Amino acid sequence: MRSLFIFGDIGDNFDVTSLPFIQAASVTNESRICVLGIGGPSWDTYFQRVFYERWIRLGVKNVTPITLDVNSEPSIDVYEELSNCTGLLICGGDTREYYKTCVCNSEMKNKINSLYRSGIPIAGVSAGALISSSPCTVWGSKVTSQDNEFIVRSVYDNTVPEQELITGDGLGLLTGCLIEPHFSEYGGFPRLLAAMQKTSMQQGIGCDEPICLEIKNELHVKIYGRGRTYFIKKDTNMNHHTVQVFEPGQEFYLSKTLRGKVVSGQGNFSYWINKLSSYFKAKTGMTLYPGTLNIMLDEPYDLPTDVIRLEKEEYGGSVSISIQDCEFLGRKAFILRTDGNASGNGDHPKSIIELATDIKLRDYYSLIDGDIVEVNLNY
Repeated sequence: MRSLFIFGDIGDNFDVTSLPFIQAASVTNESRICVLGIGGPSWDTYFQRVFYERWIRLGVKNVTPITLDVNSEPSIDVYEELSNCTGLLICGGDTREYYKTCVCNSEMKNKINSLYRSGIPIAGVSAGALISSSPCTVWGSKVTSQDNEFIVRSVYDNTVPEQELITGDGLGLLTGCLIEPHFSEYGGFPRLLAAMQKTSMQQGIGCDEPICLEIKNELHVKIYGRGRTYFIKKDTNMNHHTVQVFEPGQEFYLSKTLRGKVVSGQGNFSYWINKLSSYFKAKTGMTLYPGTLNIMLDEPYDLPTDVIRLEKEEYGGSVSISIQDCEFLGRKAFILRTDGNASGNGDHPKSIIELATDIKLRDYYSLIDGDIVEVNLNY
């Protein structure tokens, strides 16, 4: 399980909103949370007051500061501390400095990604939240084009002039969705929308300062705290947007694209789709072609728990099947997975998905083994 925690800021309810992150990082009795920040004259005092004293009181065994300097490379000790942590929080501040030290430094970026992919929960506050995605918003409060210029975000410091919107690659813990913290407090809607347009992203999340988002496996979002979370989606032609507003305690799913290569299968599903054609049609509304297209993904994929189910008791058999709605090359399709494969005891690992639709995909699209394809998930 991969867990990413997004904080709109350090709110007055941080004791409460940080609990889900603490719990995720404290699966053993030797919980060791690292807090990564940019060094400065007030850093030590800030770390002690905001993180160390609070989290020790809440039961964390060890809270360790990781201090980065924009003008020097991290020491070996920094990477050793990170290797031993059970959770990592990236602080807020000047996003450009965090981008330089955590994203532009490939070794640090790879280290953070390695921790996340291995199941270590990662949290980001403000700037740390911004750089967690790929692409990401780095800086700026206005957009200038040949024909227009407009403000996209309130400036909280009137001594700082308006600066052009900057986006970058980001850490890539979350892909295909931009993050905008301080959403209501700084009037972040125009900037999030402008950043989505600039990066051609289809999804964006804006969260208020007292909010914490827990994002599991880059898909499932659960909301904690106080305030609101705004989920913006736009269609492929970039002209229409939908905005969903969520309250604390609510949950929603992000859309996700799976990428992999076509591989040969064993033909097991062709028999079952043909034999259980009426059951599959009742579940999907489609007469499925008796056969699936097998795709080997870049990493294992777990189907959500709330997908369509064909239970073995329904047809008097011995195999239950999960069915997930998806889109392949613009065509409605379904991912089929037996419970055996889902548990790791079947014919395929979880890095292989099997697609079914009303045609033979391999022939219709002239696909051969090794072709790189994408599958868009629908929730």
